[in-house]
Parts: sequence; structure tokens; C-alpha cells
Amino acid sequence: MASPEIEFERAVAAFRARKFGQARKIIRKLERQVGPQPPFIHLIGFIELESGDTARAVEALSQASTAFPNDANVFNGLGIAHRRLGDFATARRAFENALRIDSTQGAFFRNLGNLLSQAGEVEAAINAYCQALERDPDDGAVVRALSNDLERSGDRTAALGVLEDFLERQPDDLKTLTHLGSFQIRVMNLSAAEDAYARALQAVPGNDIAVAGLMSVRTLRGDVEGALETARSAGLADRASPASGSAYVFAMNYEPTATPLDIRKAAEAICHIPAGSMAVF
Repeated sequence: MASPEIEFERAVAAFRARKFGQARKIIRKLERQVGPQPPFIHLIGFIELESGDTARAVEALSQASTAFPNDANVFNGLGIAHRRLGDFATARRAFENALRIDSTQGAFFRNLGNLLSQAGEVEAAINAYCQALERDPDDGAVVRALSNDLERSGDRTAALGVLEDFLERQPDDLKTLTHLGSFQIRVMNLSAAEDAYARALQAVPGNDIAVAGLMSVRTLRGDVEGALETARSAGLADRASPASGSAYVFAMNYEPTATPLDIRKAAEAICHIPAGSMAVF
């Protein structure tokens, strides 16, 4: 039989490969053989965190934080777990402990920012996101979150600026392009919104969110035929999602020759709903 050390390395490898059930099984077997050890508890905490068993993750990571008081990742994991449980005060202390131990990690500031944003502490969240971007300027998730909170704070110019600055460095970032399109719709800059969604489709042809956004903004601009052509080009009759399907039916409502029955049939076809199962619009 392999030594405990080798078995533990197998568990770590399984965890890194996201084979959480296998990793848990190896650790539980090791615990039966040699008893609970701090490294086992440490790994179990992250296995349960990734598996979604948040209560068990908190239990294990709390024990691990005693055994490894200078492990910033343990406190970061505790912060994530407590946030999931809705215990924002404890989560905040955990993230702050992680940053006290290691303030070089942009991800720790991002997690703190997400918590603060969810708690409604917008200015504090903005500060945390800025700290995160100082350490990792190419974290698109932080850029989008920062833009959201800058907009919430009333500074739409800055919100737009962080998106544009990021896209100068990462011009084909799909999520940020579609985020920009949504932002431009909210501020009723429909020409810029159309450009953003078109760029997103160019970066990732056929992307459903970009298709839905481009259809919606073209409909809002009065270019219904352009919206419907976008649908045809994307082949939505064969693979519509709720987002693109809704955008298609939205456009059909403004097609001059479309009857209520035409719209109903389009909705049934694009959403793959059996004919006759929907109420007439």
C-alpha cells in the first residue's frame, strides 16, 4: 500500500483536477488510517468549498485557520464560505485577515470588493476593486464589477472609462464587450451599444449574448430588418436561448407585416415550444 504522503499527493492531484469526490475519498481513507491531520483538514475545507457544501467547508477551514494561522488562502476561503452563508461581517473579517497576511493578491481584494458591493457599501467596494486592479490590471471580472459600482455611485463617466481602458488592452474580451453594450443601452447611446455588440460577435461569432444584444439594440434603433437579419445569420431557428429568443420575438413585434399569429409561431419555433401550447399574444 502506498505511503500516506503519496496518498495525500494523490488527493491533492485529484483536487487540482476538480475530481472532488475522488479527493474526498482518499482523504477520508487516510483519516481512518492515521487519524485527522492538519493538512487533511486543510484540503477537505477546500474540497467542500469547491463542491458547494458550505457548512462543512466553514467547519474544516475554521480548524485549518488554527493550524495554519498564516495561510492567507484559508482565510480567503473562509470569507467566500461565510459570504455564501450570508454572514457578511464574519466574511469581511476573514477577507481582511487574508489581506493582512498577504496584500499582494488581487483576487483577495476582488473577493472583498464583491462582498462590500453586495452589502451595499459601494464606495468601499470601489476602493477594494481599485486595489485589486493595481495588482492585476487584466482581471476583467474586477473591471466589470468596478464599472457597475461606479455607475451605482453616479459616476457614469468613470464607469465607461474603466471599460474602455480595459478594452484598449483586451479588445476581444467578450464579457467586457457585451457589458459595454449593456452600459451604452442604459445611457441610451445606441450607436455605441451596437458597435460594442458587433465587436463582441466579431470576437466570438455566434455568441448568444452578443446576438441577443445586437438584435435588441437594432430594434431599439428602429432597424427591425437588421435585427431579424442578425437572427437569421446566427441560425436562431435551430438554437435559441431565452435571451436571443426573447430578442427575436421583441423584434417581430415591430415587423410591420407580422401578425399576432406570425409572432406566436416565431416564438414557438425559436423556443422549441410545441405548437398550440402558447396563448395567443
